[in-house]
Amino acid sequence: MTYLDDLKEKKRKSLIAICTLGFSTVPISKLWTRQGDPVKETHIGTTDFGPIIGFILKLVFCLSIAVPWALVMFIYHLCRYFYLRSQEKRITN
Repeated sequence: MTYLDDLKEKKRKSLIAICTLGFSTVPISKLWTRQGDPVKETHIGTTDFGPIIGFILKLVFCLSIAVPWALVMFIYHLCRYFYLRSQEKRITN
């Protein structure tokens, strides 16, 4: 693999992150599948609405992490895409 091929692959990954508004870089599986359920051992967990409240808390936690992460990664990959594009143009010229 040449340096130009490596630049094209990195540029492609950055373009994917830009097109998905940065959400493609969010580690959703690590955020969503936490080992401990926040309401499992509490009084709320023993009620009929315990699983629903647990789902809502997981959703709020996941979104509170995912949205800022996606915003930061969108800006990062946008800048990275244009930098890699300029490097690619410099090599091909």
